[in-house]
Amino acid sequence: MSAISKCLTFLVVLCTISASGFGAEPYKISPDSPAAKRQHPRLFFTESSFSEIADYISSYEPADFETYIQAVDTAFYDDPAGKKHNYLLLDAQNFSFMSYAAASGFFGNFTFKFSAEEYAQKAFEHAAIIAERVAASEKYRETTHCNIFESEGQGGYINIALSIVYDWCYDKLSLPQRRTIADALITLYNRRDKEVNPGKKVKIGKTLLVHCHHAGAGGIVLWGDPLGDSYKAITDEMFEMSLAVWVDRIFAHGDHVMENAGGWSEGASYFFGGTSHVYFMAAALSSALGENMFTRFDWFRDIPRYIYFYLLPGKISDGEKRKIYAQRNDTVALREWDADAVKQVTPVIAAVKKAQPELAGFYRWFIEDSERKPEPAGYYETMPPRLYWLFFKFLWGYSDVKSVTAEQFKLPLSGRFGLGDVILLSDLHSENATKINFYTSQYSLPRHADEDHGAFTIFKYGTLALDGGVAKGKSDLPKSNKTRAAVYHSKVALYNPEESQLYDYSTKVNDDADAPWDAANQTGGANHIGVLRNAHFEPGKFDFVDFDATRAYKGENYVEKMRRVLLYFRDPAAPDYQNNEFVVIFDDIALSDSTIKRRWLLQMPTRPELLDGEWQKKGTAFWLANSGSTVSVTNNLIDAHGRLFVKFLEPQHLQLRLRGGSEGGEHYWFTDAEGNLLAKRGPYTDWGAYWAGSHRLEAEDVTDSSFSKYLTVMQIGDSRTLQKMADISKLSDGVFTGAFINQNRVAMFNTADVPQLSLSYSAKSSKKMLHVIEGLAAGSYRVSLNGKSIREQSIQSMEPLFFESSGGGNFRIEQQ
Repeated sequence: MSAISKCLTFLVVLCTISASGFGAEPYKISPDSPAAKRQHPRLFFTESSFSEIADYISSYEPADFETYIQAVDTAFYDDPAGKKHNYLLLDAQNFSFMSYAAASGFFGNFTFKFSAEEYAQKAFEHAAIIAERVAASEKYRETTHCNIFESEGQGGYINIALSIVYDWCYDKLSLPQRRTIADALITLYNRRDKEVNPGKKVKIGKTLLVHCHHAGAGGIVLWGDPLGDSYKAITDEMFEMSLAVWVDRIFAHGDHVMENAGGWSEGASYFFGGTSHVYFMAAALSSALGENMFTRFDWFRDIPRYIYFYLLPGKISDGEKRKIYAQRNDTVALREWDADAVKQVTPVIAAVKKAQPELAGFYRWFIEDSERKPEPAGYYETMPPRLYWLFFKFLWGYSDVKSVTAEQFKLPLSGRFGLGDVILLSDLHSENATKINFYTSQYSLPRHADEDHGAFTIFKYGTLALDGGVAKGKSDLPKSNKTRAAVYHSKVALYNPEESQLYDYSTKVNDDADAPWDAANQTGGANHIGVLRNAHFEPGKFDFVDFDATRAYKGENYVEKMRRVLLYFRDPAAPDYQNNEFVVIFDDIALSDSTIKRRWLLQMPTRPELLDGEWQKKGTAFWLANSGSTVSVTNNLIDAHGRLFVKFLEPQHLQLRLRGGSEGGEHYWFTDAEGNLLAKRGPYTDWGAYWAGSHRLEAEDVTDSSFSKYLTVMQIGDSRTLQKMADISKLSDGVFTGAFINQNRVAMFNTADVPQLSLSYSAKSSKKMLHVIEGLAAGSYRVSLNGKSIREQSIQSMEPLFFESSGGGNFRIEQQ
């Protein structure tokens, strides 16, 4: 089939998905946009916006721009055919920019060794070599690590390099030269992977995003140009495809599944690499379409904010130096927050600095002055000018942005980010900070297929509750199999001994539904996998998150309810901690089959101590306890000094199970429900246990029922000073169950299926108390203490009621 026949066939498909608007339906280009007006340049800047770039360079980067000119001029006589992959692509861009800059008349204070025409022809020489290589081999295509410009064999975007030469040198190229570039771009487009096409896989993930560049910049720059009648149909198709793929199925769908919050679908290494693939096309489309994609779409504009929360507090020693690390929320390799990570932030600073100067200022403070700044500083300056300077210093420069601290920006300590990653920090700066993650995704994204719905992690002076196992990565961590399964997460697991021993379950999703308007991505659709019932962040007091994960189990026929509420009582003395932080988790499970076992899982870096009972050895690396409800997890590995006390108040009939450790020369850190090994290799070191975990606690409800209510209280602190768990007792009024914590906090949860209108409980104390009540119906309530009204408060549906009292006694809460 010819290129024209292919395009006519595919345009029929595109027409069925093209309308207008963002998110709810496909995007329609504005008739006033540079692309619609057939203007060149249109990629990354336009004729009217170029003066701002020139002014910025002259004002803030004159010395470095002079250095850049000299570096590019020095390479002028280098044979393009002899250049490594990265410099062939990047110099095509460098010479194109030199051509446009030299012709613009804005750089009179700088000396260009060659004319604009000479630079343009040199840029074309590079483009012609690229085009030859495209024609010669189907393997000449975008690489996974093309954003790493210093990589000789992978650095640089082929489609962007060709498109830039075409666009920035447009009026200095002959028609045959333009056609040479156009033919190469069309060839790359026709070779795109089938998964790039609409309706073929969700495209938000590092590797597939790279492939999407074959349906990217080429269609934007070629559209509407007089290349000849034989080009019109295919360039129209390419343009429609670029909008359908990038604006609708990456940008808009990203906003949908991330719920308009910064986030990513993969682990830290893929995350930090994949963002560049989005940023480059977002910047290219912003100028071409005449609309700033970074201010239009929340999820990639807010990625730097997410990264700020995503990083672990303080620095961790690897035995040689102390480094900042990212969280591990999908059991992949460690990722250090190092100097080259600034590439994930600087493009966004430049993109939002005019529209959102305070946000840009916060991002600048983050990477330059905060405790989380990547080191060493000055990453771009350490690189040869021809690599990163064009984009990251000149086109995306931000020296004109005023730094804004986290406090000046009024950054909250709590947030819910993409894919429902709730992150709760106890303070913004210190190494003493607590970091809690609670995974509450409402929509499925294939690149994050971990069975972590409702799972949590806790970091305080080191890992305490974690995601276990390691799926891939360097040899410094042990590696294990099946790490996406529920058996590796800290959550309630369901176990049918006749089926999988990994506690896994079917979410029954549609991975090909790649547009936000697809039925599968709507409420009640296949990719709707959870319901956030409520998230209430009360600064300085508590954070409350109520998540119903029942829909994540829709591929099973026995799950009627799987709900978890996480309540974080903050230390009121933070950041001068007094070991006075508590996490309360209430789990509400209903099954249609009482033979399915319910086990509350906790992944730990070390063996826990059972404080009110004894472990009985029942097998290899396996212990049981039929009495006892309180354990202590201590992490003194490496430079850690954290402690986590865990007390189960519900259910009444509980069996504690423990798996893990090493025995008989074998390591049982990673096992399934029956203790079968899931490990692939070591090393089994303290460093490995710190990150991947070495033990798994399972609290099994042994009640003969298909319903389970877990009520768990955890205390977080410093192992050097926290020696004993605070006083914890159970409260109940028949319908509500709750915890009385340290004589100064009360948490009550409704165990019924319908909201209640009243409750009563007794909590004796002489201390000031904070009360949080879940499960009351919407309305106005009176709070009484010892028969005397002390407060009236109204709440919305599924919202917690909270109040403070000067002491304890008999409390009555009832609707008015």
